[in-house]
Amino acid sequence: MVLPTVAILALLAAPAQQQAPAAGAPVRLTVGAVAVPPYIVGNEESGAWSGPAVELFKAAATEAGAEISFVETRRAAAIDEIVDGTIDASVVPSFATRELRKTTHLSPPILQGNLAIAVRSQRPFEDFVDLLASLFGRSQMRIYSVVIGFMLVFAFLVWLFERRRNPQFHGPRVNGLGSSVWWSMTTLSTVGYGDKVPNTTGGRMTAGVWMLLSLVLTSLFTAAVTSSLTAATQVRRVESLGDLPLARAGLADGSYAQHYFVERGIPFVNYPTAKAALEALAAGKVDACVESSRMLAVEVSRLEEGRELEILPDRFAPSDYRFVLSKNLPADFLARFDAALARLVEGGIEGLPPDGPAAAGK
Repeated sequence: MVLPTVAILALLAAPAQQQAPAAGAPVRLTVGAVAVPPYIVGNEESGAWSGPAVELFKAAATEAGAEISFVETRRAAAIDEIVDGTIDASVVPSFATRELRKTTHLSPPILQGNLAIAVRSQRPFEDFVDLLASLFGRSQMRIYSVVIGFMLVFAFLVWLFERRRNPQFHGPRVNGLGSSVWWSMTTLSTVGYGDKVPNTTGGRMTAGVWMLLSLVLTSLFTAAVTSSLTAATQVRRVESLGDLPLARAGLADGSYAQHYFVERGIPFVNYPTAKAALEALAAGKVDACVESSRMLAVEVSRLEEGRELEILPDRFAPSDYRFVLSKNLPADFLARFDAALARLVEGGIEGLPPDGPAAAGK
């Protein structure tokens, strides 16, 4: 009985032994990558990936005994793809959250980064130009057209009644109509110089209606101008972190900035990439763009419209960035990878621009 039992147990254990990697066999990793300068740079022609984060991950994985193949992913989808097993790791430096700690394996910190704010550069006389533009918007032009139209109509009616009986409106047609338009303008503005006065019954009745209507039109005109000036002066200029809750900020999908805004209930406009958010900022669709300070510096320098943008000196929300790997990878490999990565990080990461000092408050 002992020998058959041992034989059966050996047969049951055989499949598991075949599935386990042989001792010393390399671990094969499918690693997700996406262009996130300056950390990761993709070459569209060759399909190769480079950059400080890529080289650091390669070095640590090779030292830990892994073979790597890169596949392109999306920044916002990389974590979900690791969890569902589509990829084994992401080379995109990510910030640690409670959810990530539960569902994935986080490497030791590879660098500390801060968020920064990009805004449109203040151009000379920009406020004055914006003010003029607000006075001649489409809705304002409609009101101006209505006021001028009524003014000309009543000027013409008064001229018809007065042209033969009132010397103040006599003369060639151009002169007579000019005098009538002048009278209509002074009545509309409630100045009423009294230099030209209708004498006929029809002229005076028309003038009375125009006086009452002028009060309404003057109110509309004043309201339109006032609202335009108010809107122009309330255009939000983002000058510091404290201005963000009342501004329209553009954020890249899946970024740490997005997590920061969601956690604090600050509204934002979502864009697929940091480049798209900066292009929206340059076009005036948003008031600011918030992203990793290193990434902002690189993306602004690359944009054709970058000369119209500037990065504010504020640095805030410091966070440790890490590589994210699947929890299903062999534990001994993850331990070797973390140890190799810690040694490499201690020696310094080349190729990263300076991040600048972090702000005191988060």
